[in-house]
Amino acid sequence: MLQEDQARRAQLRAGAEALVAWTHARRNTWSTEPREIAPKPVLSALDGISALPIVEEERPDVRPAVAAGAVPEPAPVPVPVSVEPAKPVVRFKIPSIPTEAIRAMAGPVLRWSLRAAVLAALVAGVAGGGWMARPYVMKLLIVPTTGTVVLESQPSGSEVLVDGASLGKAPLTTELSPGPHIVEFRQRNATRKIEVEVTAGEQTVARVDWSTTPTGRLLVRSDPDGARVLVDGRERGVTPLTLDDLAVGSHAVVVQTDQGSVRRTVAVTAERDALVTESIYPGWVKLFAPFEVQVSEGARALRVDEQSQVLLSPGTHELRLENRSLGYSETRRVEIEPGKTTSVSLVPSPSMLTVTATTPAIVLVDGEPAGETPLTDHPVSLGTRDIVVRSATGQERRFTRRVTMAPVRIDVDFLKR
Repeated sequence: MLQEDQARRAQLRAGAEALVAWTHARRNTWSTEPREIAPKPVLSALDGISALPIVEEERPDVRPAVAAGAVPEPAPVPVPVSVEPAKPVVRFKIPSIPTEAIRAMAGPVLRWSLRAAVLAALVAGVAGGGWMARPYVMKLLIVPTTGTVVLESQPSGSEVLVDGASLGKAPLTTELSPGPHIVEFRQRNATRKIEVEVTAGEQTVARVDWSTTPTGRLLVRSDPDGARVLVDGRERGVTPLTLDDLAVGSHAVVVQTDQGSVRRTVAVTAERDALVTESIYPGWVKLFAPFEVQVSEGARALRVDEQSQVLLSPGTHELRLENRSLGYSETRRVEIEPGKTTSVSLVPSPSMLTVTATTPAIVLVDGEPAGETPLTDHPVSLGTRDIVVRSATGQERRFTRRVTMAPVRIDVDFLKR
């Protein structure tokens, strides 16, 4: 037993010495300056082991009893253990690292250690905080595709239809796709419609009150701004103008400036805004007449260009059209649209032609048969006309007459030459 303990201590000592030798050998590559360090202090703890007293442990005899007359088994023979002699103390050259080198290496190591620690803290914070903020982050990342619409009526219980599809009774809340939708409320035999604009991720309220008269909104815009606005003959303000109190139905709207005015008839509804947008600048009136005419408005004569056009401000105009030589005069009411051309065709009332002859004859006006003599009160257009009276014997009489509003009379005597 003693020999086994001694062998174990020898093996432990040899292993410790080998470990110390390897460690110092590795450090020897750091510097060329030798440093001698004895391995004795490292093994001092093991040296104390040899000084401890060795106590023989009493072990019970566990060998089986030998029966009477039997040959006992021989006792085991101790096996000799060879113990290697202790190795001599080896001295190693320990490298010496200069202080400047240590500082040069310690600075970057310390800086990177601090950065690594801060980074680890940030990662941990983001990981922990990110998990707590996960619902809010997901809410930001998820793009809404619908909007919320709250539908109410006073009193409640109205049937609600959206874009023609019944959704139930008001009040109710539904999700709709972004964009315009027509909401229809039905109560008994009455129906009211409202146009709602749905925005993704937002809430819109559509409400109807059956106790009030349905009204709509009118938006009036003009170019330039500042035009006076009259609705059904009543002045309501200047552009840009928004009116929310117009009863549902048809209304006459006039947009008026010093340069002219524009008149419109607008249908106001409860479900969508009515819009009037007008630019106040001149337009043209073009005349179509079988003869030349002079144009005037009130006491002011208007210039007619070579294309028979007159430039006028937008709005309503009372134009006087006349040709004094023909005795023609007429008044026309025209509505001029900004930047547009309004056509006016003149078809004057015809004059009356009466032709008599001493013998039966045929009457032709501008080459077209008009009848036989006596021809009485035959309508003929104003202007210069070529009239031929031809007898049955082939005799002809030709007349060039300027037909005016006054009746024309021609008498032919074929007996005279």
